[in-house]
Amino acid sequence: MTAVCDTPVKGKMLRATKLGVCGDPIVGAGGWPVHVTSKGFVSVEYAAEVDDGEEIDQKDANGDPLVYEPARRRIKLYNVTVTCGRVDPELYTLFTGMPVVLDEDGNATGMRVTSAVNLDSAVALEVWSGTQLKKCVAGAIQRPRFGYFLLPQIIDGQVGDFTIENGAASFTLTGKAIENPGWGVGPYDVYLRKAGVERLMDPMGDQDLLHLDWTYLPPPAPTCGLTVRPPDGTVVADPA
Repeated sequence: MTAVCDTPVKGKMLRATKLGVCGDPIVGAGGWPVHVTSKGFVSVEYAAEVDDGEEIDQKDANGDPLVYEPARRRIKLYNVTVTCGRVDPELYTLFTGMPVVLDEDGNATGMRVTSAVNLDSAVALEVWSGTQLKKCVAGAIQRPRFGYFLLPQIIDGQVGDFTIENGAASFTLTGKAIENPGWGVGPYDVYLRKAGVERLMDPMGDQDLLHLDWTYLPPPAPTCGLTVRPPDGTVVADPA
């Protein structure tokens, strides 16, 4: 068995998909997922939160070792920070559950930050990167390759600190990425195979936190606001 070795370079695209209470993607018009696709981000940080476990080291009455069991570490979740350089109010409300602000025509122009605890809002987050390897590989699909990163569920989304100054303002979205078997193989095609486009080969399981891979399928085009994307590529506003 061979391996594919490459280096992720730069962030190409981000897609956040609205999730229901069971972690399943929420669908809108035509049964397609409600999501926001954006390239207006500066960075996405993944920081593992680790449970160090509990060591058992019991000595007998003479002080000699009696029972020893080393602590076993595990990743509990990922703390995620998305730094945004472009304000898309519906991306922010999708991530945080904060109410959106509408103008007289019903356009989303802003959001309202509240002190309410965010218990219900959750999103899945996909990020595409470029890669270092540019040359075509014999026997492979002759297309550019992309890095693909999937967090199947982010909860507890919040808007972080920001500064208005003599320069471009950036905003941070933070959340906790946890397991989500409700994502399954996902609602989107994310791979380009020799036989055509495909979703994940294996569904996200009960303990799966993060999926990373290479793909030849280019990332979706950026949009502004909540959209659903039917198979023909037409973008329509989600009525919800």
